Amino acid sequence: MNMQIDKRETAKNNRQHLNRVMASSAARHASRHILGAMVRAADVYSDPVTVTITKTQIIVDTCLSLNTVKIALANLRAEGVIFPMAGLAGGRFRAVTYGFRVVGQGTDTRTETVGQGADYGAIWAQALTDLRKDNRDRSVAWYVPLSLTGITGTEAQLTAPTAFIANQVQTRAELSEPLCAALGVNRLRITQG
Repeated sequence: MNMQIDKRETAKNNRQHLNRVMASSAARHASRHILGAMVRAADVYSDPVTVTITKTQIIVDTCLSLNTVKIALANLRAEGVIFPMAGLAGGRFRAVTYGFRVVGQGTDTRTETVGQGADYGAIWAQALTDLRKDNRDRSVAWYVPLSLTGITGTEAQLTAPTAFIANQVQTRAELSEPLCAALGVNRLRITQG
């Protein structure tokens, strides 16, 4: 009986959290529609509240095109209202587990502790190790030539040997999302160095 009450309390708290997520988001039109679909599909009994969903499921639920779904998900991630937790490589018919964050409600503890005098070499080495574990495909090769130069709030600053590598990693979601998750940030700024 007590466990059942705990589950109901968790579900109640998670529904309130999801309502705050929806209220705090500046998403408009398709992004708002997709956020609503993700909130409706969320597992309110898990702690923290998550949703495991494929782009195909979002397309079926919202009647939007694949391109619109990709753009809207990128906008929601950039806003910080959703963040990938598992299945970061994504891909066709592969589910990604997302967590929800109230916009303006703090950041990952990893980014809060990074500051003056931080050992970015150690942080980068750990991020590469995490990326190799999670992404066994050849995309990890894109990250090796990069170097971490700083983390400010929710943004990581990196340098790349060429403008092409910087552009590819920063603009391709299948490369930037896993890297953001490994570093615990929402955005990347990659310059040629």
